[in-house]
Amino acid sequence: MYSTLTTYYVLFCFTDIETFLIYNKVNKLCLQASVAQSVRTATCHQDNESQKFRWVTDHQLMSVRLNLCLGVPSKEDQAVITLYPCNGTSELQWWECRNESLLAIQGEDLFFGPGDEEHDNVLLKKGLSPKNKWKIYGAMDVLCSRGYEETFTLLGNAFGAPCVFPFMYNKQWYAECTDAGRSDGWLWCATTADYDTDQRYGFCPSKDEDTTWTTDLLTNVHYQINSESALTWHQARKSCQQQNAELLSITDIHEQMYLKELTEGTDSALWIGLNRLDLRSGWEWIGGSPFQYLNWAPGSPSPESGKLCAVLNPETKAKWQNWGCDEKLGYICKKRNFTLVPSGDTGPVTCPDGWVPYIGHCYRIFRETKGWEEALTSCQKEGSHLASIQSLEEHSFMVSRLGYS
Repeated sequence: MYSTLTTYYVLFCFTDIETFLIYNKVNKLCLQASVAQSVRTATCHQDNESQKFRWVTDHQLMSVRLNLCLGVPSKEDQAVITLYPCNGTSELQWWECRNESLLAIQGEDLFFGPGDEEHDNVLLKKGLSPKNKWKIYGAMDVLCSRGYEETFTLLGNAFGAPCVFPFMYNKQWYAECTDAGRSDGWLWCATTADYDTDQRYGFCPSKDEDTTWTTDLLTNVHYQINSESALTWHQARKSCQQQNAELLSITDIHEQMYLKELTEGTDSALWIGLNRLDLRSGWEWIGGSPFQYLNWAPGSPSPESGKLCAVLNPETKAKWQNWGCDEKLGYICKKRNFTLVPSGDTGPVTCPDGWVPYIGHCYRIFRETKGWEEALTSCQKEGSHLASIQSLEEHSFMVSRLGYS
């Protein structure tokens, strides 16, 4: 092996789901779902599950308590808004935001409106009355600020597809990730509405500690290879971010060699964070890492205007190529352990015999002739690593130690 690999296997924890109370500015009341599937207004209570809603698609609002979606029997003035089993193909459940505080049935000038009194049914209404304006209760946010965000899965058999909520498992509806049916505690979701029929699933991401992270013990950087996923570049980036990580950036030859070893046996290209989405800036790493090390495959980057995102391709010895950003591929996430980096003055460095201190590090020159990988192994036996030059001052120090003029 090129270097020691440590893989952590721990339980998944699901990221917080955005639930909220829908508050009418004029009546000072909140939307409330009832077991009779009606939707009314009532005095707001932050802990009342019947008043909690969330977006489950770009245009569907679901009652958290009942796992049912807001809808209407018809697109007509004064139609009563009630709750239905969520159906992503039904236009009678499609809502859209207007002017930040209005909620309309999609494609119509018919708005979500309260009744005249508390506990009256909520109706579809024509017109832009102030009574039809809503916001998030207990926050400055406008109603449509808490939009839907896809939650991309890991492992499983769905190729990284996003969770679908609610989903049916064992004849029961689930509106969030669950460990139902598992003895290991891993949280999972279905990627279609009916798991019982389709059997498609994946595990839910975590912003803390996840499974399948591999750690480079020399740098304490963590990597996750998602070779079985099939996501666009932007979806892959979102998946990494949902785990408090970012698409891979490679800043030196050590990291490149480590990733080459880590991806051996993978037979498809993997998204990395290198991109040219800002045409004014040229190629850059999405996380802001310095673009100081290059490892393009021969003929790359190719000049086609649509190929603005980069992959690491194990079939070209882990060299980089530029592809169209909408291709469906696997990807590599990278997570640093920032807590291990001390702040402030770390004090003077004491080096072993034969080593020379400089700006917080110890250096030693070995003048025997070796290949790069053999030299790296020799350094690792010393509990160190091959030097990387990060500044002009460090370069000058190296030159002076080598005895060059």
